[in-house]
Amino acid sequence: MIPKCLVRKRGKVVSAHHYSSLNKLIVEIENRRNDFNGKRRKNQRSYNLTSKGQIIASSITTFLIAINVELDISFIAFLAIGVSALSSVFGSFLAKYMYSERLAHNIQTVCALSELKFNIEMDMEKEMDDPDNHRITMEVIDEFKDRYQNILDQANSEWQKNLKISRKKK
Repeated sequence: MIPKCLVRKRGKVVSAHHYSSLNKLIVEIENRRNDFNGKRRKNQRSYNLTSKGQIIASSITTFLIAINVELDISFIAFLAIGVSALSSVFGSFLAKYMYSERLAHNIQTVCALSELKFNIEMDMEKEMDDPDNHRITMEVIDEFKDRYQNILDQANSEWQKNLKISRKKK
């Protein structure tokens, strides 16, 4: 069920409040949540691919070394060295691009944006339920906007910090 303060427009649920700035803020929060969820999915795929590649390459290396101990064939030793190098490349990608850290920051940002959106929608509901005792004012909207900007600033700061760290690992 769609809350009273939200309506459907062209198949999407959008806010409906008498302050257009509050409506705009809710739409922007949802857009940023979608952006960060997209980044999270991309980082999760990259992390899964590289970590599984590293695990598989390490396992194959161990297996090839065990075979080579028994058979003592130089080709298998060279193959083990090559697969071991591939495992190291996967490990380097994991360290350089910091997929798990990026993933954690994206999740943290999505959660903060979701919490902010929930708080805004709850205030809108309270205003509809009890308009005499609960009013959303421009000051309240400014507080919500400031919280939104703080969330984005923190996410940007984390992104820049990770970028600096990954550049140092060249």
